[in-house]
Order: sequence, then structure tokens, then C-alpha cells
Amino acid sequence: MRWSALVFAALIIGALAPSASAGGASHGKGREGLRVVGSVSGSTLTVDLRGRARSKCSEWLGSKKDRARLPGIYLGAKGRGQVEWDIPSDTQTGDNRLKALCGYSGVRTAGHTTVDIPESAVSGTFSTVLNILLYVFLVASLAVFFFLLLWLVIFAPESERFPRALALIGGAVVALASEVAGIGFAEQLVDSLAGSSPVGEGVKLLAAIIPGGAAVAFGWYFFYVLERSTYKAIRWMVLLGMLTLVTFAVILAEATKTNGVFLGAAAIPNASFVLGLIFSVLTFGGAEDESGGGNGVVRRLLGRFGLSESSGNPFAED
Repeated sequence: MRWSALVFAALIIGALAPSASAGGASHGKGREGLRVVGSVSGSTLTVDLRGRARSKCSEWLGSKKDRARLPGIYLGAKGRGQVEWDIPSDTQTGDNRLKALCGYSGVRTAGHTTVDIPESAVSGTFSTVLNILLYVFLVASLAVFFFLLLWLVIFAPESERFPRALALIGGAVVALASEVAGIGFAEQLVDSLAGSSPVGEGVKLLAAIIPGGAAVAFGWYFFYVLERSTYKAIRWMVLLGMLTLVTFAVILAEATKTNGVFLGAAAIPNASFVLGLIFSVLTFGGAEDESGGGNGVVRRLLGRFGLSESSGNPFAED
């Protein structure tokens, strides 16, 4: 009885032994246990790997369709290794999948992560300078626009300062409240312009036409108000101007958060609005040398605020 029990136990152990061995082999060949970390500095991608010591590793960046292979590496005795790779100019910007596969003595491990490739990493010096100049131009345009609105309030007649100040604040509150309430469209607009959706070209066209048309309409209304010289109309102009200013400032801020100063297509709404304003000034603004003198835009602006140009011309004949 005692011997039969021992034999029975040996048979059970023998039956389980192959199963345990197979299970261990399957686990050893699993694609787990590799840590992958990617970071971008300038135009260099640095990949840090941590896995099984002395493993040979290969790395890829991007999707299967257009992925790029990085230099291979052997992990050291502590299972760590680092790869530095100069990012090519044709690399897709934004989030890219970074995958690594390591092998040692028939045992493979794999890991992956996501790396954000900024526009600056694939742009040359000349392109970088142009993008920065465009960004400075758009920011300066918004600043000048705000200064002119503020000027309409500060240099208004005393009885008009308070209503215009309320209109200025009201425009900002309406624009910001719409963003806080989730009604704003800045984020969706920038995502559409920065992405590559099938309707991308249509979105770009609308993003150019609508802000440009709004700027032309605003410019026409501005000079229409100057001609009529009605204080109520100027109050509404201040409110609409501040509402527009904050809206486009939010669009620019969202584009900056998404792409940095390398705005690309995300700059279309702001650039279109600024060009629309310039076009309206050139088209609707009167000139000083037009017939019936004294109708120039500068003279009319000064007149609205109770100011006057310097009388007399020192170079004129007596």
C-alpha cells in the first residue's frame, strides 16, 4: 500500500512536469518586461531602454505605413541602453508611436510608448525664423487692435467713458464665458486645421473666408460709425471689437498650445482677420488728399475725441 502510494505520486509529478515546463517557456517568450522612454531635444530623439541584460534591441518610430527604423543597440550588463537619432525633415509631427523589440537567447521582449514630435524638430533655420516672425506679427496685431479699442474708451468725452468701458468689459466677458461654458469653437477649429481629416481643405477655406469677411464687415462698420458720429454706434463697435479680439486671442492661444510658435494652418483664422482689417482700412478709409479736404480718417478720428491736428503748416506760404 505504501509503495503503491509512492508510485501514484511519482506518476502525478511526471504528468505535471511537462506542463509546467511548457508554461515556463511560453511565459519566457512573452512580449513583456521592456520599458521604453522617448524624449525630443532640438532635432534629436533620445530613446532610453530598460530590459533584459545583454539583449539586442531594434526600435521603430511611426505607424506601419511610414515607420522609420532607428539604430540598433545592445543593452548593458544592467539591462539599460540609450539611442540618439537625428529626426529627418519628412517625419510626421505630433504624436508618434515608438516601439522597441529586444531579444536574448530566444527570449523576446517588447515595449512601446508615444512621442510628441514638435514642428521645430523637423524645420530648418529659415522656416523657424519665418514662423516666429508670423507669430510675432499676429500677436502684435492683436495688441494694436486692443490699444485702439482702449483708446476709444480713454479719450472719449467724459459722459461716454463709462458706457464704453462697460461695452469693452462686456465684449470680453461674453467671449470668455462662451469658452468656459464649452460653447467656444477655438479648440475644434485648431484641431481641424492642424489635423489631416478628409474635410481639411474645406475647413481651411472656411477658416480663411469667415474671419476675413468678418474683418471687412467690421472695418466698414467702423468707418460708417465715424461718418455718422453717433455715440451709441461707437459703444456697439467697442463691444463687438472686444468680443472679436478675445475670440481670436483664444484661437491663437489654442494654436500655440497645440503647435507652439509653428502655427502652420492653425494661423489661418488670425491671419485672415488681420488681412481683412487691413483691406477694409485701405478700401473704406478716406484719404487726406481727397476732394472736399478734411475728410481723412485721421482727421475724423481726432475730431471724434475733441482733438485737432496742429493748425497751420510751417512750410506753407504766407
